[in-house]
Amino acid sequence: DRAGKWKPKTAIPDSKVTAVKEKIETLTGRWRTNLDEAAVVTQLNAVLRGWGNYYRCVPACTTFRTVDHYAFWRLVHWYVHKYRWTRPQVLKKRYSRDTGNRRLYAEWDGRETRKRVDLFTLTRDIRSKDYFARKKGNPYLLNEIPEWKAGCGESRTSGLEEGV
Repeated sequence: DRAGKWKPKTAIPDSKVTAVKEKIETLTGRWRTNLDEAAVVTQLNAVLRGWGNYYRCVPACTTFRTVDHYAFWRLVHWYVHKYRWTRPQVLKKRYSRDTGNRRLYAEWDGRETRKRVDLFTLTRDIRSKDYFARKKGNPYLLNEIPEWKAGCGESRTSGLEEGV
């Protein structure tokens, strides 16, 4: 810390990382190739989003990156086994090359248009919170003056008179 104060650093335990990798492995196993690709990507997104939101207060960029990498390549191999494509074919057919939004996705025909579900990316989609960030106070009590400021004849409310 710049102020010279110690802040505890927490890390994601290795057992939790291996647990989420095992969950990803079960969701993208060969025996699940009979399922629809949108269902697999949606289930994978739910696991990644929940796990990432649980650990978003932890400084774990490298851990998020390794889990992202693992989920990406597990889904690529799932596509290889489902459609009998090669890995370059998967990246050509199911990887978006939009600027700033490179993602693996699932695509299917809807009633009128083609629909698409993008793979969730922890390093890009999780907004990390600083656990020791300055607290902003209660938004419902913004009109009150703090107790340390209220002194010398100031009222504790913000100047709104009752009955006006």
